[in-house]
Amino acid sequence: MESAYFTPEIEDFYVGYEFQCKIYGEEDEWVNCIYSRPTDEVFCKDSDDNIWVNDSIRVPYLTKEQIEAEEWKYYQTIPDSIFSKSYVEYYKDVELFKVVISISETSHYLTIEKVFQNVQVGNGLQEFRNTIYNGECKDINTFRKICKLLRI
Repeated sequence: MESAYFTPEIEDFYVGYEFQCKIYGEEDEWVNCIYSRPTDEVFCKDSDDNIWVNDSIRVPYLTKEQIEAEEWKYYQTIPDSIFSKSYVEYYKDVELFKVVISISETSHYLTIEKVFQNVQVGNGLQEFRNTIYNGECKDINTFRKICKLLRI
């Protein structure tokens, strides 16, 4: 079974980045943290001055609960006929458009499409989608940053 967490790269951190930190004691415990400034607990430095993220840091992979907490609504699940996985679509109404995201929980791949509804084609109305983002999205931090950059 794939882990529900990953260790971020040092370049991933910015003010407001959410992660979990391990607190050592009688019973080790993971607590939620928000990055505000560099600390020795988060980053390690070796004798060659290489800096890396402490192994007591982890970030949960993006979940449907996190997506829904960002006010995206479940739309549909699309099975993938080539691979044994499915993509889940969520939508959000933005200004005059609907934006749909498709995400695979196993590959952490995200597609964001702007949807043009009720476009007249011949005698009927159709829906067209314009892809505005295609790429990896492992966690809520990245998801929020992508949405902010795309202004959705």
